[in-house]
Amino acid sequence: FLYPNSRLLYQVCFALSTGPVTFAILAWRNSMVFHSLDRLTTVAVHAFPPLVVYILRWFPQEATSGELDPGDSISWFRAIILPLLVYVYWQLCFYLKTQVVDFS
Repeated sequence: FLYPNSRLLYQVCFALSTGPVTFAILAWRNSMVFHSLDRLTTVAVHAFPPLVVYILRWFPQEATSGELDPGDSISWFRAIILPLLVYVYWQLCFYLKTQVVDFS
């Protein structure tokens, strides 16, 4: 969308999607209840990002124009540290919005 050929952005999104977003399904015990729009939306929001990055990772020619190579290696910094910094920033912003801005 914004940077379709950025390997760094893809690697950070892959690490975030297959890490905290995927485990959020288990941690919050999301269940697919078809008569509950809230639960169905929560499952979709947490299940589709890992599915999308999986398809982009293992089927890049079908999903993109082939710029992402499945053989690319990823450093520890890009796999752990950079996504962790992005996640901490998101948590801080979320906390400020829910506990400070919305609370008053």
